[in-house]
Amino acid sequence: MRRTILSRSLVLPLSLYALAFIVQVVHLSVMRSDPTFAVPVVDSETYLSAAESIARGDGLPREPFRYGPLYPYLLAFWYKMSGGDLFLIRLYQALFTSLGVVLTYLLARRLFGKTAGLVAGVLHAFYWPVIYFSGELLIEPVLIPLLLLLLLLLVRAEEKPSRPLMLGAGIVLGLAAIARPNVLLLLPVLLARNLLRRRSTGALLLAAGCVIAVLPVTLRNVVVGGDAVIVSSTAGINFYMGNNPSATGRAARFPGLTHWSFEKIERIAEEEKGRDLEPSEVSRHYLGKGLSFLRQSPLSFAKLMGRKVIYLLSSYEMPNVKDPNLHRRRSSLLSFPLLPGFGVLLPLAVVGWMRRKRAAAERPVLLFGAVYAVSVLLFFVNARYRLPLVPVLFIYGAPGLVHLYRSIRSIRSLLPAALIVVIAFLLVNWNPLGEKGDNSQTHFYLAWSAQKAGRTDLAEEEYARIPPESPWYAMGLNNRAVLRLSEGRVNDALGDLLEAVAADPTYYEAWDNIGRVYYGAERYEEAAEAFGHAAALWPEKPSYHANFGLALKKMGDLEGARDAFRDALRADEKYGTARVHLAEVLLALGKPAEARDQLERLVREEPEKAEYHFLLGRAYFDCGMNAEGQMAWEEVLRLAPGTPLADQVRQALH
Repeated sequence: MRRTILSRSLVLPLSLYALAFIVQVVHLSVMRSDPTFAVPVVDSETYLSAAESIARGDGLPREPFRYGPLYPYLLAFWYKMSGGDLFLIRLYQALFTSLGVVLTYLLARRLFGKTAGLVAGVLHAFYWPVIYFSGELLIEPVLIPLLLLLLLLLVRAEEKPSRPLMLGAGIVLGLAAIARPNVLLLLPVLLARNLLRRRSTGALLLAAGCVIAVLPVTLRNVVVGGDAVIVSSTAGINFYMGNNPSATGRAARFPGLTHWSFEKIERIAEEEKGRDLEPSEVSRHYLGKGLSFLRQSPLSFAKLMGRKVIYLLSSYEMPNVKDPNLHRRRSSLLSFPLLPGFGVLLPLAVVGWMRRKRAAAERPVLLFGAVYAVSVLLFFVNARYRLPLVPVLFIYGAPGLVHLYRSIRSIRSLLPAALIVVIAFLLVNWNPLGEKGDNSQTHFYLAWSAQKAGRTDLAEEEYARIPPESPWYAMGLNNRAVLRLSEGRVNDALGDLLEAVAADPTYYEAWDNIGRVYYGAERYEEAAEAFGHAAALWPEKPSYHANFGLALKKMGDLEGARDAFRDALRADEKYGTARVHLAEVLLALGKPAEARDQLERLVREEPEKAEYHFLLGRAYFDCGMNAEGQMAWEEVLRLAPGTPLADQVRQALH
């Protein structure tokens, strides 16, 4: 009898799980034709690359984590299970993320009854942004089930205090934090609440559970990365990008940089501080700059926060790298008009919250919603970062929808609820800032993925959709130039590159590519000018200096070439290409002793390179060290016996 009851109780959650999984599989099947499915970009590319490294046994770079490490390790497990097949990886992810629908059902049922639980689960399964993000290789779809499990444990502990529940909640909170570190902001709030209610044991267990999950990550950052970073080292950087005089409130843009990278941002911090900085010091530096903006311009900060609140509550899914709205329009599944979005869900949640039968155990859910909303507003708002808040809306939207349905029979009951829905709907779908996201970034990454996948016609089509006023225009021109060069369309490529630097004169990569085109056409003076621009704009890139040196060498400016190759080695002393070119120039300048020093190091580092032994032999002979020269050239004969280099050695020795 008990087994029958248990099996019946599982029918509904298992059915919801199957429904969510089937919907996500359909979505994966539809999106397979998207170029970013086969060639992920930006964060997805970073996570996939990290997962591949972990799966190979190489691990992650020996530095503090720049992002929560849980997702890359989970992705690495799926990568090994699937053999690297990106469809299967996403299928494993769908198996995991579908658990969120079951947890939504269980949580809403516990608070507001079985009917509300069922409606909440269905809302979750068919909510189009959840479906869309479930197919992306990103943290958020995996984070949602963890947060729902955390809330379920906290609600149960609210109903009946339990040590195992509080310890478990702490562990899940810690796991969520090593996926998305801003979750840690919830910990002090929960601890304070428990202490105020004189539940010190519960607070201690919650904290202990969180430490159990987070401490291994912190210790790894200290021992392997050499820096005391709790989870990730970029919180201060992200805070500053979200809070500065030029911040938009919705985009991760760094002041003064058209396109940023963490390496550039770290270099700027070190220049401002006048010394090398640890990652935690870089983070604190930018946190301080963001707080300075708050103190010095409180009115501007308040206006910025107001914009963020509007973005947070708007029905528009603010893009981040890829535009969910554009992908929705292109998807036969996501474009289905009956799939609910934020503009429908939030009004339902408002009705549900106002008309619900209050449950004492719901307080952790409301507390989580408030704290997580603040954690998003502290940085910048977009669809991806807002997504973990949405399960709270499922939980309250469900009783709202149930209330509306039950009120249909009574005009007196229906009118107030309907009025609330209409007002909330108008406010949520109103766009007072008159802004929408810029699709040019999405077109750029669609083109870039298509280009890497060999779909050149699609790449050209997407690059052509980037308007000249977009910050992505120059990058699109540069990438299209690379594509055209691979097809032998040199003049078209050069035209793109010249237009790119006209649009963005600081675009060093385009300057380097211009130099390569001119160098290939034997227009060495113009090549040197372009390479010089690239090296001046980004002096940390050794290849830019080396290319500059090669062009100067072709022009006959050997001393200028020598200086350029030395600059390349200052940027990276392990850049062997610059060292061998420096040695060649030193030999041509009649400075064999200096060349010998460079070549001896190269031979020590790469003893199997016959070219290095040949040049070292020349340096020895020019220094009058004939015996050493003979030995170096004999090594050439051993390493490359049947090559033109060996023939040259034999001729010289005879």
